[in-house]
Amino acid sequence: MSRRAGFWIRVAASLIDATLLLALVFAQAATLDAVWYRTYDIYRAQAAAAIVFYGGWLLYSSLEIWIAATVANCCSDCASRASTACLPIAGASFCAGRRSIFRSSRR
Repeated sequence: MSRRAGFWIRVAASLIDATLLLALVFAQAATLDAVWYRTYDIYRAQAAAAIVFYGGWLLYSSLEIWIAATVANCCSDCASRASTACLPIAGASFCAGRRSIFRSSRR
């Protein structure tokens, strides 16, 4: 059985998730404004904003299927290995600080 991640690593992963959610909220607001000022149709503006938000959220949450981790989980895995940067690549975490590839244990 694998060890559970520490408290601060999980807090860091949650903050990364919250930051990406906040970015989606700003993208939704920008889309709403852009479509509204172009068409002056509130229904189209709301529909476009919803597509941006829910599409982005679906894309982000489906990373669990594609690479077996979200961006926050991947980077918290790399942080627990004391590396400086992380890039998720096809189910592996490339930690630039260690210059090696670690396979994700969450398959």
